[in-house]
Amino acid sequence: MRAAALVAIASAMGLAAAACSAFPTSATTTTTTTGEAAPRPVGPGPVAFVAPAPGSAQANVLAVSPRGGAAHPVTRGRPPVVDAAWSRDGRELVFARRSTRRVEVFVARGGGRPRLIRRCAAACDPHGFAWSPDGRRIAFVTDIDSHFTGTAGEIAVMNADGTGFRAVCAEVNCGQGLADPQWSPDGSRLLFSNMDVIDFSGLGVLPSRIWVARPDGTDARPLTQRHCRPGHPPLRGCFYDSAARWSPDGRWIAFSRLLQAGPGRRRQPRTTIELMHPDGSDPHTIAASTGELCNQIMAPAWSPDGSRLAYIPRIERNANVIVATPTGRLSVVRTCAGRRCITPNGLVWSPDGRELALLSATKEPGAYLITTTGRDLHAVGRDVQCCLAWLPPLEP
Repeated sequence: MRAAALVAIASAMGLAAAACSAFPTSATTTTTTTGEAAPRPVGPGPVAFVAPAPGSAQANVLAVSPRGGAAHPVTRGRPPVVDAAWSRDGRELVFARRSTRRVEVFVARGGGRPRLIRRCAAACDPHGFAWSPDGRRIAFVTDIDSHFTGTAGEIAVMNADGTGFRAVCAEVNCGQGLADPQWSPDGSRLLFSNMDVIDFSGLGVLPSRIWVARPDGTDARPLTQRHCRPGHPPLRGCFYDSAARWSPDGRWIAFSRLLQAGPGRRRQPRTTIELMHPDGSDPHTIAASTGELCNQIMAPAWSPDGSRLAYIPRIERNANVIVATPTGRLSVVRTCAGRRCITPNGLVWSPDGRELALLSATKEPGAYLITTTGRDLHAVGRDVQCCLAWLPPLEP
């Protein structure tokens, strides 16, 4: 069954049967309704995402060859998958399934049966998973009671088997809206921000800081806006900082900064891409977008070699992707094929840095691939909900 399944999938995708799948070993088949490992597509560097499988209404993790063809399920079962993240080497997958009463978190390794590692009431909502570089730990966000708004995000870390839960930072120390944990390349620190801060006072987008902490919860400190209080009314000189990303070599942190247009002001919203050193020093702007349609979270994505950053500057049809160097040199990637254009709202790089995978917010939401020179835009997935990833090629 295992060898036959792999050969059949390889034939369907037009790939050699000897190539590697999204997991390095052959698949197994299970009958669980909460998380079944399905046959993995074979071939170098599949693109993965969460979407309903063909003929199913349940969202699961799917993977498809960048050359095209049908998407194949990486997970099967119900309830639907609501979040997922792959380890750096593409050999491990963490994903969450949500029902009306609870959320269950699973880890799948090497094509084996997914193992339940965490279960909690739906209100705790574990999400925003991020694997440590060595694949031994998972950072994530979980909801806890808030002193102000009912619930608040807490940055947490657990071992890959679900043991060793540890809170890294919560509202009492780091403010409201904690979200988006990101590991440093050496695994010694975590970046996160207040980007999920809730505006409950009608004052618009409230300040958000970029934070850094050790995975054990020590040495948590803000890297930006030390004089601003996340979750409180905007102050002069305060910004909404979000989507912080380490450079591959760990020398820089890129992040998005929004200066919103306040009441009675003529100034339009302005979002910038900022760079700073890991200690918060030398912050400077390398790119900007101004206007009512500028992206409030202009999330930067580093190329694998760290020589470029890609981002989406505007939230409108025919919005382009911008590729910038750390010195501020910009190039435009037009996300169109002839007259057919998409509205990108999320992106990742291919492992070789030659292509981008994009999520589209058009009437036909899906996943698309395009070269960094703006050529060969084509769809690889339909009704994609989240969790876009481009996995590295795997050796047998």
